[in-house]
Amino acid sequence: MIPVVVDTNILLSALLNPNGKEADLLFNAAAHGVRLFSCHFLHIEVLKHKSKILKLSGLTESDYLELLHLLARRIEFIDEGQVPAATLDMALALTKDVDRKDAPFVALALHLGGIVWTGDKKLVVALTKKGWKSTASTRELLARRPKH
Repeated sequence: MIPVVVDTNILLSALLNPNGKEADLLFNAAAHGVRLFSCHFLHIEVLKHKSKILKLSGLTESDYLELLHLLARRIEFIDEGQVPAATLDMALALTKDVDRKDAPFVALALHLGGIVWTGDKKLVVALTKKGWKSTASTRELLARRPKH
């Protein structure tokens, strides 16, 4: 199974639309041939957007917390401190022109030899321009689903 690092926007999308493709892929990752990872920074990013998610989704706080728990249980969280400094430096160089908040996710993907699952088109374009093509959209991951 390919290691897939979940970016913040993917989890936010799943929280905003629990019946959408991102939530489905998070809940059924193994069936899609992927193993989900993320860094602890994801928790901070999601909590930062909590009030916006509650407002846009119509979820109660209790439902939001339950859904967040169910989704987060599908992800293996790895402490950013386990990523070598040189790998983090490489990720910072790759993301400095876009959003440095993406560096922990890119660093983890580099460390695991995986890909970053993101819906951030600016990030994908910037990384591709720098020669790093280890990203995938939801559509691309769904297309990888093993045929039965």
